[in-house]
Amino acid sequence: MVASTIDATGQNKFDGITAVLRADLEQSSRFNVWDNQRLGEVLRSMRSDAVSQPETKDWREIAFRENADLLVFSTVSPLGDGYTLAIRAEQMGQGPAASLQSWEHSWHTTGADGLFDAEHE
Repeated sequence: MVASTIDATGQNKFDGITAVLRADLEQSSRFNVWDNQRLGEVLRSMRSDAVSQPETKDWREIAFRENADLLVFSTVSPLGDGYTLAIRAEQMGQGPAASLQSWEHSWHTTGADGLFDAEHE
């Protein structure tokens, strides 16, 4: 499951980065990416506002309810005169409160286009 990317830059040029990340993972034979079309339905079953973006704890609850093995978080943020894309993948545990293990990686670039290229690595 791929959670919506947090954009800490305040710039709309990164609006498509979640879709790019999802598309890259869908091309891999190692991942079966959860269909985010189900998000509204799952949020309604949780009695959550289907309009606002879920928070981290909400994503973990969604992943648990949907039996996702892995939950991927990402954040784009400014760093000096460049940008950083940080990704954290969490292996889901017996409940939504904690993960069994996690992996993190980040990419740094001086231009916005470099972040979209970094996702393909």
